[in-house]
Amino acid sequence: MRFSIFCWLLWKNRCSALFDTEHYVREGILDKGDRLILECNKVFSYSKVYQPRPGVREMFCKGPARDWVKVNVDASVDTKDNRTAIGGLIRDDSGGWLRGFYRFVGRCSVLLAELWAIYDGLRLAWETGFRQVVVDSDNMEAVSIVNRSSLVLARSALVQSIWILMQQDWLVKVGHVPREENAAAHELAALDRRPDKDGRVLVVPPGAVASIVDREQRRWLGE
Repeated sequence: MRFSIFCWLLWKNRCSALFDTEHYVREGILDKGDRLILECNKVFSYSKVYQPRPGVREMFCKGPARDWVKVNVDASVDTKDNRTAIGGLIRDDSGGWLRGFYRFVGRCSVLLAELWAIYDGLRLAWETGFRQVVVDSDNMEAVSIVNRSSLVLARSALVQSIWILMQQDWLVKVGHVPREENAAAHELAALDRRPDKDGRVLVVPPGAVASIVDREQRRWLGE
């Protein structure tokens, strides 16, 4: 990594000297290189408690372990004007509804919307008092970013906020599920994409969502 960073800095400095008439070196290449290496190492130094582990995938399909809660999140984008909303729900270890949420997040990419959904789901779980949490998203790229398997958007304020939240005094696992296993969260995300709507936390599930939760709960329990 060190070699790659210094090669990139040398190439960048050379291009700036050739094509930028106002080129001015504010920080030496060695100093800047060392600083970037420290920042990269910091990114990789977070606790590995959030990394997927062998066997976790089955737990996601069947529901969380005893005394854990499961947070499903999703985003919904209107293809006509890119208006985007997010939603999600928290369920207990038997699949029963605990809380839900949805809100409009503006016009943004699907990836950013999925990351917002993960952040809001984590924040709701933390603020509600749950301390053993499984978060499921059907967006593999967002899950990889949160689990530090990808450095895409690693410097964004949103991703940094997610990582900081995950470092609180609790146990968190973030995993990927197929879209068909995320139907309740998708339904919540699609409830309302109007920008004049404030986000809402739901104590009682809307009718369409309640039927999905009930169906999935029976599947979790093997009925």
